This record gives sequence, C-alpha cells and structure tokens, in this order.
Amino acid sequence: MVDITRERIRLSPAELLALKGAVGFQLPQFGPRVSAGDIRLSLMHQPWFVRHRIVEIESPGTFPAYQVHCAFDTAGQCGILTGNLVVLNAVVTADPPPRLAAADDAVVYANLIDHWTTESRLGELLIHSLDEIPWFEELDPVEEMLIEDLGEQVGHLMGPLKVRAEGTGFVVEKWLLIACQLIYRELHVSADGHVERRDKVVDTELPCPKGEMWGMVDGRLVPTG
Repeated sequence: MVDITRERIRLSPAELLALKGAVGFQLPQFGPRVSAGDIRLSLMHQPWFVRHRIVEIESPGTFPAYQVHCAFDTAGQCGILTGNLVVLNAVVTADPPPRLAAADDAVVYANLIDHWTTESRLGELLIHSLDEIPWFEELDPVEEMLIEDLGEQVGHLMGPLKVRAEGTGFVVEKWLLIACQLIYRELHVSADGHVERRDKVVDTELPCPKGEMWGMVDGRLVPTG
C-alpha cells in the first residue's frame, strides 16, 4: 500500500523566487495569485522521488479555486508539473523512481502523475458509466437524444478503471468528465516511471455543469456549476 501524506510548509525567499520564475514561464495565468500571496503550500510525502520535493500549491481564496503542483530539486530550482507532463518526465530521468513491477503500484503512480500534471483548470471527474455524469436536471429533447446516442456509441465500452500489461510496463485506462467533455484516457507507464498520456475526446458539449464549482451530491464530489 502506497502511503501519500501532506505536510504544510513555507518556502524560503530563494525558493519563492524560483517558484515565481517558474510560474511566470510555465503557468503565467497563476502568477498573480502567487505574487499576491494567495497560496497554501504542502509538501507531498511520496516514495518515488528522493532528490525532488513535490509541492502542492492551493489557491482557495480566488474564484475559481485552483491547485498547482511543482517539483523542487536539491539546488532549489523549480519546475511546474501542472499542464507539463514533459517536466515530470524530466524529473523521472534525473531522479529515477523504484522500478514499477506490480500493476497495483503502477496504477497508484500513474493516477498521481496524471493528477499532478493535469491540463484541466476545472478538475477531472472519474466516471464508470454515463449514469455517473451530473446531467442538468432539465434536458431538452435534443440533449436527451444526444445522451441516448452517446450511450449507444460508447456505453458498452465504459467501465471502472482498468490496467493491463504492455511490454515491461503498464497501460491504465479510464473514463473522465472534464469541462463538459467525455474523455477516454490511456496512461502508458514504463517500468522506469516515464508516463505518456493519450486522450480520445468522445464528446465536447455535454449538458452538464462545466466544473467552475464542485459540491457533494449523493455522497460524490461532482461539478455543480
């Protein structure tokens, strides 16, 4: 069982300067929040990278709430992981994790890497079927037909997250709702920890909340606005 925990931290002035530089270059839309100090920092205790610190940066005070992940090396240099899978793979090359030999470990690793490097600013909802999408309560006939057609097209293909062997590595398969888009995603994970993300966009305009706001509905955290 992989144990991932968080520890609230403060950055040194030099580290904060490195963060601001990395954000300005790799994620400029997040820059004003960092400059304003509207951030909360947590160190991710994880078992894969020993020469890098993975830091979670939350900005809950400005709408919409936003979360960013970055990696600090031993020299204090910072790389933004959010939206930059290439930066994560550079960390893997510089700081190789233990070999991923078991499917269960590969799933945990791949899902965390996917979360840390997400390109979505509004969050991603893992789903197993079309019934788990938080559709608008009132649908017009065109929207109802769209959902019916979508069910005929991919309903039989959807299901829980799966993992399969591929060469010396693994492929993690999952279905996601991202900003009103239905996505089929494959995460190709090599035994040495490198990850490739392949998305197939099935539909781009689903009649459901976009995800600027999330809330608990029937015990699930889902887009509500």
